[in-house]
Amino acid sequence: WADLADPAPGVEYPKAGHLLAALPLAVGIFAVRILFERFIASACARRLHIQAGVGRRAQPNAVLEKVFTSITTNPDTRHLDGLSKQLDWDVRKVQRWFR
Repeated sequence: WADLADPAPGVEYPKAGHLLAALPLAVGIFAVRILFERFIASACARRLHIQAGVGRRAQPNAVLEKVFTSITTNPDTRHLDGLSKQLDWDVRKVQRWFR
């Protein structure tokens, strides 16, 4: 402990007070990010005609809606195979509908 209490000349150990600089630094970085997103990135996106992603709605399907509400919201492979044969859809399309 004597080394920590009285370090050699030119040697400096971190102190608890140094941690206080982390919070204002984090808030500052967060503020810069918000300002960048609001003013610079959104202006660039408008200029490049980039639109925000819009969620797509699943196409109405009575069979899949009935399975979703009454049986399961997350069908296993056996259910997926049966539903794909019943609807004449590929399994991947049925999986996408349930997402």
